[in-house]
Amino acid sequence: MKEKLGGCGSKIWDGVVCKPFRPCFEKAWRFSKLFVPCRGDDYTLLAEDKKWRVDKLGPVSWAEIFCKGLGIGVGIASVSIYEQHLDRPYLFFGEKVAQMVFLGMVAVYYTLLNLQKIAEREIFNIGFNVLMIISHWCLFMILFTSVDPGAFVFCFCFLMTMGEMVHAMYLGVYWKTRREAWFPHPLLLLFSAFLILWYLVIISLQVVIYLTNYGEEL
Repeated sequence: MKEKLGGCGSKIWDGVVCKPFRPCFEKAWRFSKLFVPCRGDDYTLLAEDKKWRVDKLGPVSWAEIFCKGLGIGVGIASVSIYEQHLDRPYLFFGEKVAQMVFLGMVAVYYTLLNLQKIAEREIFNIGFNVLMIISHWCLFMILFTSVDPGAFVFCFCFLMTMGEMVHAMYLGVYWKTRREAWFPHPLLLLFSAFLILWYLVIISLQVVIYLTNYGEEL
């Protein structure tokens, strides 16, 4: 039993777990390893074996890059409506503040994700993720300073949602052949699911803003 678990599981079986509970504990242990890889697992060793490179991209990856690339263009182009007037009426209200919170969380996620991209040592992914970070923070700034960035918000989140759906499909197709540093596939799929949900929430809030605040107050 100890040999099967190995690594960081071996000490747990040295007199800590009673025999009647071992089957239940073993199932829970195997499930937890899907989401939190132990030191010495393939996921953590992968970062040590990586070399700086540029991987070849398949059609699924290019589809994701196309959708997110358009979104990056929309996010950066939103700077064109920058307004430095924070004292305007109706600049901040419930739905818009919620949009800023969700978009800020996504921007922070991509900022922290760049650490994993550096561990992967794939040059194109690092550069593309930097553009993702810039575009998200640009749109966040515009949400903070502009009265009506609605078209940019809607287009940006729609394109990013499409790109993230393609990314989730990519993870599903290459479930057994693709391994990334630090994070196992179930956790990466969970990240994608949260990103899609957050983008859809921002889009829904934009629809509410369009139907209520902009029509009545501006």
